[in-house]
Amino acid sequence: MAVITGYASIFEQPYEMHDTFGPYQEVVDPGAFDASLNSGPDVVLRMNHTGSPLASTYAGSLEVWADDTGLGFRAEVDDARSDVADLVIGIRNGDIRETSMAGRIRRGKWSPDYEEYRLLEFSLDRGDVGPVTFGANPAGHVALDAAADTEHERDVILLSAALAVA
Repeated sequence: MAVITGYASIFEQPYEMHDTFGPYQEVVDPGAFDASLNSGPDVVLRMNHTGSPLASTYAGSLEVWADDTGLGFRAEVDDARSDVADLVIGIRNGDIRETSMAGRIRRGKWSPDYEEYRLLEFSLDRGDVGPVTFGANPAGHVALDAAADTEHERDVILLSAALAVA
């Protein structure tokens, strides 16, 4: 097992978006995820918002929460899977550093000049969080839980030593 942690969204950190009218700044409001998180959403961890789920709240292998920083997550993933092993290597090497989230905007508000859109309520149910090649908000970040990684490596070493003795 490997443990992947990160923040899929950072509060009050503007990032550039584009629509048919041109560029604007998007900001996620603190509290934007509260109603969704309080309802026990079904959320999965995916790489680049595609492919098979790597962990899920339904299975108990994914935790999501909101704190003063933003929308955090912690996923226990099976690194015996080739897609997970590739992801872990990418994170460890620093090739995969950013994160994102997907779901539905329930409520938002434009500034009077339409240069900023504030996400006020966002539903995560049947959505995802996880690592991406390039996130809309580059302040989101992903990492491996070093303590869990070290524990896994220790278990592999102990198993190898036990097999060598047998």
